[in-house]
Amino acid sequence: MSNITFFIHSDIFELENFSNENIKEFVKKINPILEIGRQLKAKVYYSLYDIEGLNDVFTDFKDSYIKNQKNYLAELLKDFIMNNKKTNLFKIHFSDVNTSLESFSSTYFKPTSGNHNVVFSLNCKGNLSLLLVKSNNDFEKVELNFNNCKNSIWDFINEVLPKREYNFSNKHGNDKIKAIAPNNEKASQLLCSDDQAQELLNTAIFDLNHREKFYCNFDQTFEKYILFPFEGENPQNKFHAFHLVEAEWNNKIPKSIRKYFKK
Repeated sequence: MSNITFFIHSDIFELENFSNENIKEFVKKINPILEIGRQLKAKVYYSLYDIEGLNDVFTDFKDSYIKNQKNYLAELLKDFIMNNKKTNLFKIHFSDVNTSLESFSSTYFKPTSGNHNVVFSLNCKGNLSLLLVKSNNDFEKVELNFNNCKNSIWDFINEVLPKREYNFSNKHGNDKIKAIAPNNEKASQLLCSDDQAQELLNTAIFDLNHREKFYCNFDQTFEKYILFPFEGENPQNKFHAFHLVEAEWNNKIPKSIRKYFKK
């Protein structure tokens, strides 16, 4: 996932999110978003300045509060990268000869041109084009995608990743052809049509921490997970497919994916 970089917006580190009244709901909302970065083994950046400010405020509370909230903050940032360098980003306001630049008030974004830069946020959503100033003579246009919903983040990821192609497998069949496993092996049946399998593959998700490389979706028609094993390095990026019986869900499906589909 070298072409996708994630950033944690400062609104996630606002003190009110960590209050005793709000923290349970905050955790419930933010964890599925941040988990995506871990699933992709992607670079996820946060700002030293956001953390310093939050830790300074924590010292004004009782020890029990400090311990609980600081522990969660450390868990929230596990595996992520702290950035302590300021980045000069500007919004461009086009108006012929009166075109002007407006400083973008953020110190922790470290986007690059030609890359997909996703910002995890609680309150912001949408795309933003900015000018990255690297030196007096070196400028780059960068795009930021602000997002606060796990579903739309995965939609964006699937949109920018290389297209995937479903490949029929005799071993697993489809809705009209019975699965035929070689050498009397057990074979899981694909229950849907080839076209439906392709549609489900287009929106399937994955977890790169899992030992087996496959994409996964939940087929609402049959109320079953559908797995798309990777067929190795090939120009067409092909995957075959089969449905999984419920008894195998816990063993075969990564916990992160089961949480995503709430199954």
